[in-house]
Amino acid sequence: MTTSCHAWGGDGRGTRGTRPSWRAWLAWGWLALTACCRAASPAWFDPSVLHAVRLTMTPEEWTALRKDGGDFVALLGPPRTNGPAERGYRDHAAALVMDGERWEGVRVRKRGFVGSFSRERPSLNIEFPSAPDRRGPRGWRRVTLANTQQDASSIQLSAAMGMFRALGLAASRTALATVEVNGENLGVYTLVEPVDRDFLGRTMGSAEGGLWEGTLADFEPGLLPLLEPKRGTKPSEARVLEEVARALGRPGGPDMEALGRWV
Repeated sequence: MTTSCHAWGGDGRGTRGTRPSWRAWLAWGWLALTACCRAASPAWFDPSVLHAVRLTMTPEEWTALRKDGGDFVALLGPPRTNGPAERGYRDHAAALVMDGERWEGVRVRKRGFVGSFSRERPSLNIEFPSAPDRRGPRGWRRVTLANTQQDASSIQLSAAMGMFRALGLAASRTALATVEVNGENLGVYTLVEPVDRDFLGRTMGSAEGGLWEGTLADFEPGLLPLLEPKRGTKPSEARVLEEVARALGRPGGPDMEALGRWV
Protein backbone atom coordinates (compact mmCIF):
# COMPACT_ATOMS: atom_id res chain seq x y z
CA MET A 1 0.00 0.00 0.00
CA THR A 2 1.32 3.46 -0.91
CA THR A 3 0.27 6.47 1.14
CA SER A 4 0.61 10.01 -0.18
CA CYS A 5 0.54 13.13 1.92
CA HIS A 6 0.16 16.70 0.72
CA ALA A 7 -0.40 19.76 2.86
CA TRP A 8 -0.37 23.35 1.77
CA GLY A 9 -1.62 26.71 2.93
CA GLY A 10 -2.42 28.67 -0.22
CA ASP A 11 -0.35 31.83 -0.27
CA GLY A 12 0.41 31.47 3.47
CA ARG A 13 -2.14 34.12 4.46
CA GLY A 14 -5.63 34.11 5.93
CA THR A 15 -8.73 35.39 4.20
CA ARG A 16 -8.12 38.93 5.48
CA GLY A 17 -4.47 39.15 4.41
CA THR A 18 -3.05 38.18 7.79
CA ARG A 19 -0.98 35.11 8.65
CA PRO A 20 -2.94 32.13 10.00
CA SER A 21 -2.92 31.77 13.76
CA TRP A 22 -0.89 29.07 15.49
CA ARG A 23 -4.18 27.21 15.97
CA ALA A 24 -4.67 27.05 12.20
CA TRP A 25 -1.13 25.78 11.66
CA LEU A 26 -1.67 23.20 14.39
CA ALA A 27 -4.91 22.01 12.78
CA TRP A 28 -3.34 21.75 9.33
CA GLY A 29 -0.33 19.92 10.72
CA TRP A 30 -2.51 17.45 12.61
CA LEU A 31 -4.62 16.75 9.51
CA ALA A 32 -1.45 16.11 7.49
CA LEU A 33 -0.05 13.86 10.22
CA THR A 34 -3.28 11.87 10.43
CA ALA A 35 -3.39 11.39 6.65
CA CYS A 36 0.24 10.21 6.58
CA CYS A 37 0.03 7.82 9.51
CA ARG A 38 -3.44 6.35 9.79
CA ALA A 39 -3.25 3.77 6.99
CA ALA A 40 -0.15 1.99 8.32
CA SER A 41 -0.63 2.36 12.08
CA PRO A 42 -1.84 -0.27 14.54
CA ALA A 43 -4.43 0.90 17.08
CA TRP A 44 -1.83 1.95 19.65
CA PHE A 45 -0.20 4.31 17.14
CA ASP A 46 -3.43 5.82 15.88
CA PRO A 47 -2.63 9.59 15.77
CA SER A 48 -6.25 10.47 16.51
CA VAL A 49 -6.06 8.83 19.97
CA LEU A 50 -4.58 10.54 23.04
CA HIS A 51 -3.28 7.77 25.27
CA ALA A 52 -2.89 7.88 29.05
CA VAL A 53 0.36 6.88 30.80
CA ARG A 54 0.51 6.82 34.60
CA LEU A 55 3.70 6.05 36.54
CA THR A 56 3.97 5.45 40.27
CA MET A 57 7.29 5.31 42.13
CA THR A 58 8.58 6.34 45.52
CA PRO A 59 9.12 10.11 45.90
CA GLU A 60 12.81 9.40 46.47
CA GLU A 61 13.09 7.51 43.18
CA TRP A 62 11.26 10.24 41.26
CA THR A 63 13.45 12.97 42.73
CA ALA A 64 16.59 10.98 41.93
CA LEU A 65 15.44 10.38 38.35
CA ARG A 66 14.75 14.06 37.82
CA LYS A 67 18.22 14.98 39.09
CA ASP A 68 19.98 12.34 36.98
CA GLY A 69 22.32 13.74 34.34
CA GLY A 70 25.93 13.93 33.35
CA ASP A 71 28.37 16.79 32.87
CA PHE A 72 27.37 18.29 29.54
CA VAL A 73 30.63 20.25 29.32
CA ALA A 74 32.48 16.92 29.38
CA LEU A 75 29.96 15.35 26.98
CA LEU A 76 30.58 18.09 24.41
CA GLY A 77 34.31 18.57 25.08
CA PRO A 78 37.51 16.87 23.84
CA PRO A 79 37.07 13.74 26.04
CA ARG A 80 33.99 12.98 23.95
CA THR A 81 36.24 11.69 21.15
CA ASN A 82 37.40 8.82 23.38
CA GLY A 83 34.09 7.03 22.95
CA PRO A 84 30.41 7.27 23.93
CA ALA A 85 30.20 9.28 27.13
CA GLU A 86 28.32 8.21 30.23
CA ARG A 87 25.22 10.38 30.55
CA GLY A 88 24.60 9.58 34.19
CA TYR A 89 21.12 8.13 33.72
CA ARG A 90 20.13 5.22 35.97
CA ASP A 91 17.22 2.78 36.15
CA HIS A 92 14.45 3.45 38.68
CA ALA A 93 11.70 1.07 39.80
CA ALA A 94 8.09 1.98 39.06
CA ALA A 95 4.59 0.68 38.40
CA LEU A 96 2.95 1.62 35.12
CA VAL A 97 -0.64 1.98 33.93
CA MET A 98 -1.14 2.49 30.20
CA ASP A 99 -4.70 3.05 29.03
CA GLY A 100 -6.00 1.20 32.10
CA GLU A 101 -3.64 -1.82 31.86
CA ARG A 102 -1.17 -2.20 34.73
CA TRP A 103 2.42 -3.48 34.88
CA GLU A 104 4.48 -3.89 38.03
CA GLY A 105 8.24 -3.94 38.15
CA VAL A 106 9.00 -1.74 35.14
CA ARG A 107 12.29 0.16 34.97
CA VAL A 108 12.25 3.85 34.13
CA ARG A 109 15.27 5.79 32.94
CA LYS A 110 15.66 9.44 32.06
CA ARG A 111 16.66 10.16 28.47
CA GLY A 112 17.63 13.11 26.34
CA PHE A 113 20.64 15.14 25.33
CA VAL A 114 20.97 18.92 25.74
CA GLY A 115 17.85 20.10 23.84
CA SER A 116 15.45 17.63 25.45
CA PHE A 117 17.15 17.53 28.87
CA SER A 118 14.79 18.59 31.66
CA ARG A 119 14.45 18.13 35.40
CA GLU A 120 10.83 19.28 35.37
CA ARG A 121 9.48 17.22 32.45
CA PRO A 122 12.15 14.63 31.67
CA SER A 123 11.92 12.40 28.63
CA LEU A 124 11.65 8.77 29.71
CA ASN A 125 12.56 5.27 28.63
CA ILE A 126 10.34 2.55 30.11
CA GLU A 127 11.54 -1.06 30.05
CA PHE A 128 9.09 -3.87 30.77
CA PRO A 129 9.95 -7.05 32.73
CA SER A 130 11.82 -9.62 30.64
CA ALA A 131 9.28 -12.42 31.12
CA PRO A 132 7.28 -12.81 27.85
CA ASP A 133 3.95 -12.75 29.69
CA ARG A 134 4.83 -9.46 31.40
CA ARG A 135 5.86 -7.46 28.37
CA GLY A 136 4.12 -4.28 27.37
CA PRO A 137 1.37 -3.64 24.80
CA ARG A 138 1.75 -5.81 21.69
CA GLY A 139 4.68 -7.59 23.34
CA TRP A 140 6.88 -4.49 23.62
CA ARG A 141 10.09 -4.77 25.58
CA ARG A 142 10.41 -1.02 26.06
CA VAL A 143 8.83 2.27 25.08
CA THR A 144 10.07 5.85 24.80
CA LEU A 145 8.27 8.99 25.95
CA ALA A 146 9.71 12.15 24.38
CA ASN A 147 8.93 15.46 26.07
CA THR A 148 9.29 17.38 22.74
CA GLN A 149 9.92 20.50 24.79
CA GLN A 150 11.38 22.30 21.78
CA ASP A 151 8.07 21.91 19.91
CA ALA A 152 5.07 23.56 21.53
CA SER A 153 2.71 21.84 19.07
CA SER A 154 4.03 18.33 19.94
CA ILE A 155 3.45 17.19 16.34
CA GLN A 156 6.75 17.83 14.54
CA LEU A 157 8.32 14.49 15.51
CA SER A 158 5.19 12.52 14.61
CA ALA A 159 4.74 14.41 11.32
CA ALA A 160 8.35 13.77 10.30
CA MET A 161 8.19 10.05 11.15
CA GLY A 162 4.86 9.71 9.35
CA MET A 163 6.26 11.32 6.20
CA PHE A 164 9.32 9.05 6.27
CA ARG A 165 7.06 6.01 6.47
CA ALA A 166 4.85 7.34 3.68
CA LEU A 167 7.99 7.48 1.52
CA GLY A 168 8.72 3.84 2.28
CA LEU A 169 11.56 4.49 4.73
CA ALA A 170 12.03 2.70 8.04
CA ALA A 171 10.92 5.08 10.81
CA SER A 172 9.48 4.77 14.30
CA ARG A 173 5.73 4.82 14.80
CA THR A 174 4.44 7.47 17.19
CA ALA A 175 1.38 8.56 19.15
CA LEU A 176 0.54 11.22 21.71
CA ALA A 177 -0.02 10.48 25.39
CA THR A 178 -0.68 12.38 28.57
CA VAL A 179 1.91 11.47 31.21
CA GLU A 180 1.37 11.52 34.96
CA VAL A 181 3.90 10.61 37.66
CA ASN A 182 2.72 10.14 41.25
CA GLY A 183 -0.41 12.12 40.43
CA GLU A 184 1.50 15.03 38.88
CA ASN A 185 0.37 15.82 35.34
CA LEU A 186 3.44 16.40 33.16
CA GLY A 187 1.41 17.21 30.05
CA VAL A 188 1.46 15.72 26.55
CA TYR A 189 4.41 13.59 25.44
CA THR A 190 5.15 11.78 22.19
CA LEU A 191 5.13 8.01 22.50
CA VAL A 192 7.91 6.72 20.22
CA GLU A 193 8.62 3.20 19.04
CA PRO A 194 12.24 2.48 20.04
CA VAL A 195 14.78 1.59 17.37
CA ASP A 196 15.78 -1.83 18.70
CA ARG A 197 15.82 -5.48 17.63
CA ASP A 198 12.02 -5.61 17.46
CA PHE A 199 12.04 -2.52 15.22
CA LEU A 200 14.64 -4.10 12.92
CA GLY A 201 12.59 -7.27 12.64
CA ARG A 202 9.45 -5.31 11.75
CA THR A 203 11.01 -2.88 9.27
CA MET A 204 13.97 -4.80 7.84
CA GLY A 205 12.67 -8.35 7.98
CA SER A 206 15.54 -9.45 10.22
CA ALA A 207 16.76 -8.51 13.69
CA GLU A 208 20.28 -9.78 12.98
CA GLY A 209 23.37 -7.62 12.56
CA GLY A 210 24.88 -4.61 14.27
CA LEU A 211 22.89 -1.65 15.57
CA TRP A 212 24.43 1.62 16.72
CA GLU A 213 23.19 5.00 17.94
CA GLY A 214 25.06 8.14 17.00
CA THR A 215 25.08 11.39 18.99
CA LEU A 216 27.63 13.94 17.78
CA ALA A 217 29.14 11.09 15.78
CA ASP A 218 29.87 10.62 12.09
CA PHE A 219 31.40 8.19 9.59
CA GLU A 220 34.87 9.65 9.88
CA PRO A 221 37.84 7.76 11.34
CA GLY A 222 38.14 9.98 14.40
CA LEU A 223 34.41 9.93 15.14
CA LEU A 224 33.55 6.26 14.61
CA PRO A 225 34.27 5.42 18.30
CA LEU A 226 31.41 7.76 19.26
CA LEU A 227 28.82 5.45 17.68
CA GLU A 228 27.25 3.61 20.61
CA PRO A 229 26.59 -0.12 20.07
CA LYS A 230 23.11 -1.14 21.16
CA ARG A 231 22.14 -4.32 22.96
CA GLY A 232 23.01 -7.47 21.03
CA THR A 233 25.68 -5.86 18.83
CA LYS A 234 28.90 -7.87 18.76
CA PRO A 235 32.30 -6.09 18.93
CA SER A 236 33.33 -7.89 15.73
CA GLU A 237 30.47 -6.19 13.85
CA ALA A 238 32.17 -2.79 14.22
CA ARG A 239 34.07 -3.55 11.03
CA VAL A 240 30.88 -2.65 9.17
CA LEU A 241 31.27 0.95 10.36
CA GLU A 242 34.81 1.03 9.00
CA GLU A 243 33.62 -0.32 5.65
CA VAL A 244 30.88 2.33 5.44
CA ALA A 245 33.32 5.10 6.37
CA ARG A 246 35.76 3.86 3.73
CA ALA A 247 33.04 3.77 1.05
CA LEU A 248 31.83 7.27 1.95
CA GLY A 249 35.34 8.71 1.96
CA ARG A 250 36.49 7.27 -1.36
CA PRO A 251 38.40 9.87 -3.39
CA GLY A 252 36.19 11.15 -6.17
CA GLY A 253 32.94 10.44 -4.37
CA PRO A 254 31.12 7.76 -2.35
CA ASP A 255 31.31 4.15 -3.51
CA MET A 256 27.57 3.57 -3.86
CA GLU A 257 27.93 -0.09 -4.84
CA ALA A 258 29.88 -0.82 -1.65
CA LEU A 259 27.41 1.16 0.46
CA GLY A 260 24.58 -0.92 -0.97
CA ARG A 261 26.08 -4.02 0.61
CA TRP A 262 25.96 -2.54 4.10
CA VAL A 263 23.12 0.00 4.25
